[in-house]
Amino acid sequence: MKKKLLLTISLIFLIMILILINYHEKILGKYNQLKNLKVRNDSLALKLENKEKELSELTEYVKNNITENLNFNFIDEDFKNLGNHKIKIETYSNPLIKYIGKRASLEYSENNLFIITGHGEIFFKKNFEISAKKINFKKIKTNLSDFVDKNYIAWAETPFKDILIKNSKIYVSLTNWKSKSIPFNPTKDNCFFSEIYVSKYSEEKLDFKKFFTMNECMPIFTNSAGTIMEKYIEDKILLTIGDYGACGKLAKNYAQDDNHLAGKIISIDEKDKSYKIISKGHRNQQGIFYDPINNIIISTEHGPKGGDEININYLNDNIGGIKDYGWGSVSYGEHYPTNEKYAKKISLACPLNKSHKKNNFIEPIKYFVPSIAITQIILENNFIINNNNYYTAYFTSLGYTAKDGRRSFHKITLSKNKDGKFELIDHDYATIGDRIRDMIYIDKFKSFILFMELDGTIAKVSLLN
Repeated sequence: MKKKLLLTISLIFLIMILILINYHEKILGKYNQLKNLKVRNDSLALKLENKEKELSELTEYVKNNITENLNFNFIDEDFKNLGNHKIKIETYSNPLIKYIGKRASLEYSENNLFIITGHGEIFFKKNFEISAKKINFKKIKTNLSDFVDKNYIAWAETPFKDILIKNSKIYVSLTNWKSKSIPFNPTKDNCFFSEIYVSKYSEEKLDFKKFFTMNECMPIFTNSAGTIMEKYIEDKILLTIGDYGACGKLAKNYAQDDNHLAGKIISIDEKDKSYKIISKGHRNQQGIFYDPINNIIISTEHGPKGGDEININYLNDNIGGIKDYGWGSVSYGEHYPTNEKYAKKISLACPLNKSHKKNNFIEPIKYFVPSIAITQIILENNFIINNNNYYTAYFTSLGYTAKDGRRSFHKITLSKNKDGKFELIDHDYATIGDRIRDMIYIDKFKSFILFMELDGTIAKVSLLN
């Protein structure tokens, strides 16, 4: 009996030893995996640090070598069909511009062409014309660096969004940053917000002052911030403010909250700086144009996964209320995939029903599934002449490929119905092959000027027939 008990105890003890040995081997294996992972991560971190140092040094080199001038040289011309018309596309490039903020915006005023880079560098071409296959810009000195943390600029790459000239003033918009933690650290408790600075017009030095600041703090940095400006009635300007990814990243439907500026288009008084919400229910409005003849605001916005939109606000219909375009509650796109638990939380906050009209929101005049990454839009009949019953709008697109209308120059034909509302008649586009960030129209040349950000390229688009 004692022998059996002793044998049983010995067997149990042996099994426990074997289990402990096996467990120890697993723990040791995990330890070695973590150790190797740490070594790889340390190596990767060192490589990343070296790359960041190289990029910082290169950026400083570029800044030091683009101190007075920003020159674009002719590289190519191409011909494309735009519906029944043929267009010529002349491209001029400066590959260094991507190191001072590859995103850039254009403005045209009194025959002068202005450009602001993603880092807030401002250049202009006086009496703009293209001669000897070159476009030579002169730099304007500014004090913008006093208002934006340089470490934040280096990290965000393109915080500056737009430039606007009106009433002998120059306005600059950006997504700015503040925090109790200084210097900038993307992992700390941060606050991101849309902001505008203004200066008296000058071609030598611009002394900017704060004009408008979005009071709400958005805890995450995102490019879904809008922050695009446009001239408006009397002494007012328009500003788009995106939802800062609130639906997909915060599970918050701020675009439908009248007490929150995310997901809105607002007008701001140039004199007293007061603002008014014009419309809500927007996600990321990258294009906006005010047409005083028809008294409409036509805007474009990026959807989530699909669902880019072109929207029209008929201002004569306003009866003191805020127009609602539905984002956060409706969209023809879908939320980007995430884990099941968080996906349910997002869907509760932002359900994305499929019909705007059936859910009492304003339908877009056109939407895109899949998305084209739509950007600037202009209503312009002088480029391709139509009769009095038709109107033409032109818009551009970004995209990570050149398929299905991405990286393209678009035209839509509109007509007015008996109620005075626009209806879509036709849509054509010409694939350009580059990410088109901004566009202006110069009536003097009957041409569009495009800024394309892959290689820092300016393009002139002209109608041939």
